[in-house]
Formats: sequence, structure tokens, C-alpha cells
Amino acid sequence: MTDPPTPHTPAVSTLQLPIQKLPDPLPLPHHTQLASGTITLRPPGSKSLTNRALILAALADSECTLTNPLTQADDARAMIACLRQLGVEIDQRPDRLTIRSPWALGKTAFVGGQTLDCRSAGTASRFLTAIACLADARTPPHTTITGSDQLKARPFDELVGLLRTIGVRIETAQDPPALPLFIAPLAQNSAETVHVPRTASSQFVSAVLMLGTRLPRALTIHFTEPPTSRAYVHMTSALLQLLGSTINVTPNEISVAAEPLAGFNYDVEADASGATYFLAADHLLPNASIEMLGVPADSLQGDANFPDALAKAIAGNATIDMTDMPDAAMTLGAFVAFADGPTTITGLRTLRDKECDRIAATKNELEKLGVRVEVFEHESREGAPDEGMTITPPEGGIDCSDSAPPVEFETYDDHRMAMSLALIALRRPNILIRDPGCVAKTYPSFWRDFARLYTP
Repeated sequence: MTDPPTPHTPAVSTLQLPIQKLPDPLPLPHHTQLASGTITLRPPGSKSLTNRALILAALADSECTLTNPLTQADDARAMIACLRQLGVEIDQRPDRLTIRSPWALGKTAFVGGQTLDCRSAGTASRFLTAIACLADARTPPHTTITGSDQLKARPFDELVGLLRTIGVRIETAQDPPALPLFIAPLAQNSAETVHVPRTASSQFVSAVLMLGTRLPRALTIHFTEPPTSRAYVHMTSALLQLLGSTINVTPNEISVAAEPLAGFNYDVEADASGATYFLAADHLLPNASIEMLGVPADSLQGDANFPDALAKAIAGNATIDMTDMPDAAMTLGAFVAFADGPTTITGLRTLRDKECDRIAATKNELEKLGVRVEVFEHESREGAPDEGMTITPPEGGIDCSDSAPPVEFETYDDHRMAMSLALIALRRPNILIRDPGCVAKTYPSFWRDFARLYTP
């Protein structure tokens, strides 16, 4: 009879358990169990593109179809549930969503008076806050946007300010504005141009742009400062254009016509952010290679450029700018913890306002391995205040011997912290991940896919 695995050499099958039954903390398999050969993976549909396409379908004049969308993740479920409350019909199959907006059903507005619980879905909460002004007047005479305590702590004041500029009436008991928010129906946008400074999140701009397709008058976003996370603003404008909206983009402005989209069929790209973990793993596996599917060469996602950042890190490039793909910065941070020398990562300001303070979290966790993480302020490439960090492995490298003491990584209820820190186990034994179920936010099958990096 074979002896059961010890806590520090867990069976690979543990990773294949249903996500609700994973042990907490989750011990990751020993790196001597790594697989060989070619491993082919396709991450779930992009959260960013799925959420944008769902909102645009909910605003369209005719029936829309999404293929390969993200549907099983917590964020996607929250968005779909809230849209259904607003009167959007959504027929769901494993690889397809069919969406009929109120306008496609012969109505003239969303169902008003609803309380929309976005749970911890930041993207959903920002986008729904914008389109909630298109609901009809009922009792209560407003739509309520709320969510988890984590979401209530995230910034909304700039989005509220932008929406109030175009005439949306929003009330909140918090100062500065935060969830819950109470949005009244909008009769007509009072401004055709919105002047936007540098914001805490690009989602605020994206939310207003998509709302613009249903406003009575055309809307222009004029940037008085370079936009935050320009790649995500580009994603929104490019998707609008791809689906048939009239969009005009200049370096300082984006204009969207007040023309609801016709029905559309859209095949959602695989999540480029989810792909980053396995693209990095490809360079940490000694005897295997990973082929990633679903992210096209002409991807709309900024994180699709992550291979360029990896190439710079492998070449020993001292400074890597992650302004256009900040969600991949933790992946890169875990990867360069095994580098031969220090690596500086810049363009990280927005990471302070994510599911957790990802700059502080990355520093806290990597330092458990003896890695030194120095956080600093710098000027972005557009001349705005920004933040970065220099990651320096310990002298002689991280201890990857069998006798290396167990390390439990905290994940801060943040899916991207859990997935990026898992990469450490591909080189160092005795790694445990706290709250492994948090990956369900965007990548419920992550641990099953991660198990494929090991020999069964």
C-alpha cells in the first residue's frame, strides 16, 4: 500500500477537487512532480470583454449573442443577475449567451426601483451605475447599486462626478460618494462634452462611453490629462466600433454617437489576464511547454502584450513599464522573484484601488521568501504621479531545497494574488495558498488548469 502524501508533498488530485472543497490553506504539489511535453490550455472568456459586451447587448435595439463568454465566474454571475433584474432577458448555455434588451422586447427603459447587488464585482458595479439612469420611474423612484464590504470600500466619487456632469441624479450617504448609490431616471443629458482629468480607474470612462449609445445627444469625452489605463479605454472604444457604433477617437477626445447598437453576434476572446499565469509558467517549467489558445494576435486586451514584458524580464531588462497591463504586474513580480538580479516594474498606481492594495500585498508576500521589494513613487510616461517597485531576489536566490520551510501566502480575497503566487510553487517546494477559492471571481477552473502542469 502506498503511504499517503505528507502535507508538504500533496497529491496533484487535490487541485482537481471542486473549488468549494479545496483545503484552506491549499498545499501545492512539489516541483519534482512537474509534467513534461506540450500542454494546451484555453483560459475562460475575458471578464473585461464579457462585461462590456453584456452591457452593450443590454442597451442594443435587437437580440444579441455572445459565444465563449465568461459565465461561471462570480463576477459574471453578479453582472448577469443584475441585468436580469433590470428587465434584460438572458438565455444561458455553457458556451453561449443570448441577450434581449428591454428595447429589443418592445419596451422603452430598464425596470426601475431595483436594488442591484454587485457583490464584489467592481467592473459590474461601475458599468451598472452608469446605465441605471435609463430605468423607468417606479417606487422607489431610484435604482440602488450596492455590493460587498470590499466593494463599498472602493472609489466611486469620480464616476459619480462624471455622471452628474451629464445630468444624472445620484444620491449617496457617503462622503466621498461610495456604495450604496441611488440613481434616478435621466430625462436628457445636460452636457454633450465631459471634461475628464486623470481618474482612479479607467472603468469610469468606459462606463460613460457605453451609456453614450443610449443618450438623447451625442457625447464627447475630453481628457484634460492622460487617461488612466489607456489600454482599457481603447478596449471599450474598439469594441464599440467593432460592434457597429460610430466612434471618433483622437489623442485627447473620444466621441460616441447617440445611436443604439443593432443586434450583434460576438465571439469573446479568452482572458489575456488569465493567460499570463501560464505564459509565465511556460518559462518556469523545465521539461514542458504551454500552448495558449483563444487570445488572437489582434486582441483588444492590453494584457495580450504580456509576452513582451516576459521577454524583457528574461533578457535582464532592468525596468519594465506595466502601465497598459497593471493586472499582470503581480504575475511578473512572482516571475522575476527567480531572476538573477533586481527588476524594476513601473506604472502601478492603479493597483492601490483593486480588490486589495496589490502593491502592499505583493511586497508582503514576496518578502516571506527573502525577496526584497522596494516601493517608490515616480513620474509616469505621461508626466503624472505614479508608483513602482523594485524586486530583488535574495543573494544566492530563493531557497528551493526540499528543506525550505513551509510558506503560507495570504491572498487578501484577491483572485489575482492567489493565481500569481501559485507560480512560486513551480520552483520552490512547501508552498500553501490561503483562501484558494477566491479565484472563482474570474477563473473558477484555475486550479484544475494548474494541475495540468504536474504529472498525475
